[in-house]
Amino acid sequence: MAVTCAVAVTCAVVVLRAVAPARAVAVLRAVAVLRAVAVLRAVAVTCAVAVTCAVAVTCAVAVPSGMASHLDGRTFRRHSRRVPAGSPARPGGLRTIPAMTISAVVRNAVRPGYLPVMARKVWSRVGSGHGREREAAHAWAAARAEDIGAWGCRVDGALWRESADAARSLAESARPRVEELVAAGVDLGGPGGVELLYFLTRILRPDTVLETGVAAGWSTSAVLAAVRANGTGHLHSSDFPFFRLPEPERYVGWVVPDALKGPWTLRVRGDRRNLEEILLPGTRVDLVHYDSDKTRRGRESFLLRVSPHLSGNHVVVMDDIQDNLVFQEYAETQDLYRVFPYGGKFIGVTGPGLAAVERAARDDDVTLGDPGAAPLPADPG
Repeated sequence: MAVTCAVAVTCAVVVLRAVAPARAVAVLRAVAVLRAVAVLRAVAVTCAVAVTCAVAVTCAVAVPSGMASHLDGRTFRRHSRRVPAGSPARPGGLRTIPAMTISAVVRNAVRPGYLPVMARKVWSRVGSGHGREREAAHAWAAARAEDIGAWGCRVDGALWRESADAARSLAESARPRVEELVAAGVDLGGPGGVELLYFLTRILRPDTVLETGVAAGWSTSAVLAAVRANGTGHLHSSDFPFFRLPEPERYVGWVVPDALKGPWTLRVRGDRRNLEEILLPGTRVDLVHYDSDKTRRGRESFLLRVSPHLSGNHVVVMDDIQDNLVFQEYAETQDLYRVFPYGGKFIGVTGPGLAAVERAARDDDVTLGDPGAAPLPADPG
């Protein structure tokens, strides 16, 4: 293509020189300007790729190598082994790969649409001061945390037991897929709040659920299992693949059973672009699970974007609220919120739908399927 264009421009200039020398000079000047712009653009892209990759690698290697994912009481450690030349594929087509490779970052950075999202993620991580509010946020969450199982049993004991059973069933069915990841050295994180998401989806019976941050697909599986049990609803998921892995799209939603994927729409171009496609005019979201960009800027941008689309009886679930004070600031504008410890972190739940669920439990003497249950505690705020 480039050779063809060059030949065409050269022929045109030769003809112009013969019939209109002045115009030929103008064309040559324009070509020179365009060539300079192309060179500058290539340099800029190269520099952006280099900087993004360098910072991404720095952020990655700064993470402790002993991070673990938990599944039903078992701990799966991250492996980082290189693939010997000609080594056979693992079950399911996976090879043993390092948890992060510089070549994977570089390859993904030059793919269409990847570099801008990667750059934003890296800049957000570096520039937002991810840990500046962590101590205060952790103290706030810890002071208001309550046992998630006790709360669920007080709201609806029978449904909470169903939720716990569903979580165990999902974990067991996903075990072979998880073991493939472990053997291949891929760490996508473990389940978090699976019972809670199943429980809320069942009790709220939402028409539209929005989830950001899919990773392996634990929360996705929980919501979809509850949607199937309800017989109604649709899940929209927003994600951006782990760009530190080769072929990252293949791992998004890795543990989600095929049988549950019917009422599911997955987008993987990053929250900013995905939400433009999901939150169309007239869209109303009943249940939100936020588990993507954990920085203050990321959370605030999401809440600002989704707020006009929240239904009158919505619930917002936010993971890792101990990282900053955004959930506290948002929750304190609501009538009710709850904080639950989970896996050494904290999950926040708020919204008018939460208050409606708890009011219904109180109206039924807080014994829905669980005689003798203690009354629900008052709003922790």
